[in-house]
Amino acid sequence: MGATHLKMVDKSDLNSQIRTIFRLRDQGRHSAAISLAGELEIAIGENTELAKITGNLYASIGEYSDAIIHYQRAVRLDCKQPHAYLNLAKCFSRTGNLALQLETLNEAIRENPDNIFLLNEAGFLYTQLNLFERAQTLLTKSQALRSPFAETNNYLALLYSAMGDTEKAMINLELAISQDPRCSRYHRNLLEVLEKSNRLDELAEALTRAVKFCDDEDPMFNISRARLLYEAGKLEDAKSVLLAVLINADDRYALISRASMLCDIFDQLGDCSQAFQQALLAKAESKKLPLSSYHSKADYLAMLKNRYGHKLWLESQPTAESSFAPLAFQPVFLVGFPRSGTTLLDTILRSHSCISVIEEQSAVGQLVSALDKLQAKNQPLSVELVESFRSEYQENLCSYLESAKFPRIV
Repeated sequence: MGATHLKMVDKSDLNSQIRTIFRLRDQGRHSAAISLAGELEIAIGENTELAKITGNLYASIGEYSDAIIHYQRAVRLDCKQPHAYLNLAKCFSRTGNLALQLETLNEAIRENPDNIFLLNEAGFLYTQLNLFERAQTLLTKSQALRSPFAETNNYLALLYSAMGDTEKAMINLELAISQDPRCSRYHRNLLEVLEKSNRLDELAEALTRAVKFCDDEDPMFNISRARLLYEAGKLEDAKSVLLAVLINADDRYALISRASMLCDIFDQLGDCSQAFQQALLAKAESKKLPLSSYHSKADYLAMLKNRYGHKLWLESQPTAESSFAPLAFQPVFLVGFPRSGTTLLDTILRSHSCISVIEEQSAVGQLVSALDKLQAKNQPLSVELVESFRSEYQENLCSYLESAKFPRIV
């Protein structure tokens, strides 16, 4: 069917022609489908639905630049097209254009303020950027618009996990799983939270449930199985499981997790060469993550300079009379790279009766948010504000302690 014939087609035949495009797509004939869509557009002029379909066709074969052109046309013709906005934002993500991805989602929400899919997607992006307050605002609104909704609970869990609030992350993931127990992503995210917090007994139970509902369709299931073997000292068994895992090339997080654990295993088995190769692989995959270019060294240092520039330092140095009162306890910060042994050290320290290990809780994150608000108001710190922050920080830490006694905190 050529362009000359299509020019004679009445617009009422649009749906019939679109069904033909879908048939070509389903047959794997994407080029023919795209060609027919182009001819149809010439015949009937610009059309929102046709622009979205053509964008989808290009995106499905990885031609994101062409997909962007058609999604932009769709939202220009009709700004009440949330899914066109979502797909446009995803294309910007695929091409590494974070600024336009964020701009697209914000524009979409202005035009469609009560669309939960847009709110969730934007909330997730802000979570990845560590802009937790904005993420929480969007996701809380989404939850208020439709509750229960498994996907919103999932995104809230990712937010709380990033903030270091493991308990809230687990609660929201359990809610998501209860609503859709066959969604492997929800099980996967729960396994990651449990592994991160070293809750091995709960990890084993969650893994059993995940396999029951989803078989072994997600590679992270076997990676969690290997983690349990690794923690039990069965290094060879863990290595065998990891080497047998099939992972898609675009599943960066699974590839990084496997390479990181294999690095540890080979190191403990005395195979330094293989350990080094796995470390290089993990590093290479980390650079391919969607936001890795955003978190470049130069950008990160610029962000720190902007966030904690000279305006945020004390207006005046404290005098001897205004010196800060000592905290009831002096926390110790344990910092290390993922899978570098920090969790093992946590476990050892926790066995001491006078030491509390509170994991990656949100006390520091709350201070960061408070400082960000000062920066936004161009307000310098005062001795009184510092003392207030110290008191709030101490109260937050105390809330994680099991007793009123103040042990050493890590």
